[in-house]
Amino acid sequence: MSSALSYPNPPLEPQFSQPDALQKYLCTCTTDINKIHGRHTPLMLAVQAWDHAAVDLLLEYDDLRASQCNAYGQTALSMAITQGSVSMVQRLLRRKDIEFYSQNRKVQQPLLVALEYQQHEILEILLQDPRANINQKDHSGRTILHLAVIYGDLHAVVSLAREELIDVDCPDHLGETPLTLAAKLHACDQPNNVKIHKWLLSRSKVRVHQD
Repeated sequence: MSSALSYPNPPLEPQFSQPDALQKYLCTCTTDINKIHGRHTPLMLAVQAWDHAAVDLLLEYDDLRASQCNAYGQTALSMAITQGSVSMVQRLLRRKDIEFYSQNRKVQQPLLVALEYQQHEILEILLQDPRANINQKDHSGRTILHLAVIYGDLHAVVSLAREELIDVDCPDHLGETPLTLAAKLHACDQPNNVKIHKWLLSRSKVRVHQD
């Protein structure tokens, strides 16, 4: 069963060898704070270089498009998630204009990136943000819970199943719900699949009882 996630991995930008090299670069090239240089915006470059000072500086600009994507669908937030930088993610989430979802299919969605790269701590942080819609569907009608089940990611499934608004009975375009997918994978008798099925079955019973 294939996943909807297949984000490309573009080649890395050249790294800056000195602590203040990126900030000096930004001062000389950012007459347009949102201009893409090579493959990345200044904010993306700062995130990639793990330059917290430069990121803080850029986030102060009101006209900064913090969720701008490049040709690969990357955003500053998706890059920070991929790198596993909790502090960068927390910084970026302070911006009110950071987007969790886009109608553009090529744009990397934060929750899905965290799931794909198994950044569980960051996934927990994203789930605490009110902008995160855990039942948001992709073009196949799948939610992040569908994908977590397909991946066999027990940690992600448990984190999602604990969310009050999670819908374990939400069907995709083929009529499959996270629970029915888990039941089918349970038959494979893999330890994680068995535990995932039990978790979702329990959550579904709670929902029925509450209804």
